[in-house]
Amino acid sequence: MRSLWLTLVVLMAAGAGLGLYRETLALSQDQGPLSLTVQNLGEDVIGSESAQGTLQMVNETAGEVGIATTDNVALTFRVDATTQVYRGDRLISPQELRTGERVMVVYRMDQDQRLAQAITVKNQN
Repeated sequence: MRSLWLTLVVLMAAGAGLGLYRETLALSQDQGPLSLTVQNLGEDVIGSESAQGTLQMVNETAGEVGIATTDNVALTFRVDATTQVYRGDRLISPQELRTGERVMVVYRMDQDQRLAQAITVKNQN
């Protein structure tokens, strides 16, 4: 009987996990800068990474931004039309980013480049 309950619990958990993987998760923008509308949760969120640091370079022509991480590692990110950029809870354009600002970048690897999915300017407190 104990193994039957354990099997049932495992199957329910696997079913719930598969359901979350397959469904679309929509978070409202009212919840703040990290609230993104996420399509295909399994593809867009799984595999994403993040980095924090100081913005060192904004190259609008090349569509790139560069940061120096808190470990003093230089990272460059490609920015495209799908990249969402926030200052506080306000959506801004990438052109409004300024060097010296502290940022968090959520990105995914696209071949050998880091593609920024979201850039959030942190409060300068």
